[in-house]
Amino acid sequence: MERHRVDLLHLTVVKNRAQEDRRQETGADDPRLEDADALWAAFEAGTLAAAPEVLAALRREPLGLDWEVAPGVRMGAFRTPTLLPATHTNSFLLTDEGGRARVLVEPAPRDRGEVERMARWAAGVEAIFVTHHHPDHVGGLPALSERLRAPVWAHPSTASRCGPGRYRHLQDGDEVVAGERRWQVLHTPGHAVDHLCFVVEEDDALISGDNVLGVGTTVIPAEGGDLLDYMGSLQRALDENPGRIYPAHGPCIEDG
Repeated sequence: MERHRVDLLHLTVVKNRAQEDRRQETGADDPRLEDADALWAAFEAGTLAAAPEVLAALRREPLGLDWEVAPGVRMGAFRTPTLLPATHTNSFLLTDEGGRARVLVEPAPRDRGEVERMARWAAGVEAIFVTHHHPDHVGGLPALSERLRAPVWAHPSTASRCGPGRYRHLQDGDEVVAGERRWQVLHTPGHAVDHLCFVVEEDDALISGDNVLGVGTTVIPAEGGDLLDYMGSLQRALDENPGRIYPAHGPCIEDG
């Protein structure tokens, strides 16, 4: 298997050429749902799907919570024009062993305030990764690439769909290396022809984009979608045997 390394600052990509209020949201009148700590525990255990607004109310924290969901992976929820029941898109920061942010996955928001918040959150990254070209995943792409001075790494067909920018290509089998951390690239078409997932090797986890969701159902669009390809991509993800899945919408999924 022929490979080559592309050095980008301290990040290396190993290329594989072979390849409204809480009551309304939670039904707080129901006595079974009055214990905020129990609800939060259920969310963390992966047994409760809740919108970010609900999670913020449960923790009495501002919207846009930032979780370290695994060693080297931080997750933030950003408001996007996505499909209900989702209201936000999860974005991720991949960090090195020292905690320094190296890669932003999903430059999702297009709202100016949300773009500004993401720019602060992702300050210092060396690359932006895109799972696919749908608007709720690339809404802030041009602005964030310029603001963060970071190139965009995506499937080869993504650039033609997202407009001009500093693009680098990611393909099936590529491996992202930052210090001791490694992430493998999977091409998973079906929801979109250019859809990518990322295997977090150290945590035995999968950043699934829209391939697997924590809330709602993956749509197979008439344009660019293919059910047979999607079923094959699900099998591909299953073959990775992830212990945890980090979706683009909804909570993390345990025992993926």
